[in-house]
Amino acid sequence: MCEAGMSIDMVFTGTNPIGAASGWVEAECFRIRRPDVPVLYPSGKIDDRGRSIPGSAFAGKPYPPQKL
Repeated sequence: MCEAGMSIDMVFTGTNPIGAASGWVEAECFRIRRPDVPVLYPSGKIDDRGRSIPGSAFAGKPYPPQKL
Protein backbone atom coordinates (compact mmCIF):
# COMPACT_ATOMS: atom_id res chain seq x y z
CA MET A 1 0.00 0.00 0.00
CA CYS A 2 2.80 2.37 0.88
CA GLU A 3 4.69 1.77 -2.34
CA ALA A 4 1.51 2.06 -4.42
CA GLY A 5 1.21 5.71 -3.38
CA MET A 6 -2.15 5.25 -1.66
CA SER A 7 -3.42 8.02 0.60
CA ILE A 8 -2.97 6.75 4.17
CA ASP A 9 -4.00 8.72 7.26
CA MET A 10 -2.80 6.29 9.93
CA VAL A 11 -1.16 2.88 10.33
CA PHE A 12 -3.25 0.69 12.67
CA THR A 13 -1.39 -2.54 13.37
CA GLY A 14 -1.35 -5.11 16.13
CA THR A 15 1.98 -5.86 17.73
CA ASN A 16 1.69 -9.62 17.31
CA PRO A 17 -0.70 -10.54 14.48
CA ILE A 18 -1.21 -14.24 13.78
CA GLY A 19 0.28 -15.49 10.51
CA ALA A 20 1.85 -12.19 9.51
CA ALA A 21 4.95 -10.11 10.16
CA SER A 22 4.89 -8.43 13.55
CA GLY A 23 3.24 -5.04 13.74
CA TRP A 24 6.53 -3.58 14.97
CA VAL A 25 8.27 -4.64 11.73
CA GLU A 26 5.37 -3.44 9.55
CA ALA A 27 5.32 -0.03 11.22
CA GLU A 28 9.10 0.38 11.10
CA CYS A 29 9.17 -0.45 7.37
CA PHE A 30 6.28 1.89 6.71
CA ARG A 31 7.91 4.66 8.76
CA ILE A 32 11.01 4.60 6.52
CA ARG A 33 8.87 5.57 3.52
CA ARG A 34 6.27 7.74 5.28
CA PRO A 35 7.65 9.30 8.50
CA ASP A 36 4.74 11.76 8.66
CA VAL A 37 1.97 9.18 9.17
CA PRO A 38 1.04 8.30 12.79
CA VAL A 39 1.07 4.69 13.97
CA LEU A 40 -1.35 3.13 16.48
CA TYR A 41 -0.58 -0.23 18.11
CA PRO A 42 -3.66 -1.86 19.67
CA SER A 43 -2.83 -4.78 21.97
CA GLY A 44 -4.45 -6.99 24.56
CA LYS A 45 -1.17 -7.33 26.45
CA ILE A 46 -0.77 -5.24 29.58
CA ASP A 47 2.50 -3.64 28.47
CA ASP A 48 3.44 -4.17 24.83
CA ARG A 49 5.14 -0.83 24.20
CA GLY A 50 8.72 -2.02 23.87
CA ARG A 51 9.43 -1.07 20.27
CA SER A 52 7.22 1.92 19.63
CA ILE A 53 8.58 4.41 17.14
CA PRO A 54 8.36 8.22 17.20
CA GLY A 55 4.89 9.41 16.19
CA SER A 56 3.21 6.26 17.47
CA ALA A 57 0.78 5.46 20.28
CA PHE A 58 -0.25 2.35 22.19
CA ALA A 59 -3.91 1.44 22.85
CA GLY A 60 -4.55 -1.31 25.38
CA LYS A 61 -7.54 -3.54 24.60
CA PRO A 62 -10.37 -3.26 25.23
CA TYR A 63 -10.71 0.38 24.33
CA PRO A 64 -13.74 2.54 23.56
CA PRO A 65 -14.03 3.88 20.00
CA GLN A 66 -13.73 7.42 21.39
CA LYS A 67 -10.18 6.68 22.54
CA LEU A 68 -9.08 6.02 18.96
